[in-house]
Amino acid sequence: MDNLEFEVSSASGIKYDTESISVNENKNDVDEKLMIEFSAKLVDFFKNTVRQYNKSYPNNKTTAKKIKEVYIEAANLYQEDYPCSINNWCIAKVFLFLDIKAGNRIQLDDSYANIDFENCINISPDFFPSENNFEVAASIIKEKNLDYDFKSIDNLYLEDYKPLDLIWE
Repeated sequence: MDNLEFEVSSASGIKYDTESISVNENKNDVDEKLMIEFSAKLVDFFKNTVRQYNKSYPNNKTTAKKIKEVYIEAANLYQEDYPCSINNWCIAKVFLFLDIKAGNRIQLDDSYANIDFENCINISPDFFPSENNFEVAASIIKEKNLDYDFKSIDNLYLEDYKPLDLIWE
């Protein structure tokens, strides 16, 4: 609903010129709707990406939940001075994660020379996506219409459903 129209007249019999008053939706409602639609598209992207990855690497599968965690973690690590939007950064980090998971060789700079990779639990947050990761992310954003520029990951609807623990008597 974009606009509501009201006709103004008197119940007492006095004739007024009819006015049409336009009431636009609240900007917050529109933003909320966009965030919900974007979140749904993201979840579809996660599922489709996992499906394609698992088909290519059946012995090293991942889940949409894990991809979502990588995306959320990337959003929390995003800095304003990065050379791309937060969404492009997050999707590039997803593809970096999939490259690492698939066993593809990634190029590291000298700052990683002293890391003990055998004893690290999760070092991927420290890795910067490759130019190829950014290019793939940009093409996915365009192809899947994922170009919403959110300000905080907390504004999106990506939390897993958790049933309420209510006891009805």
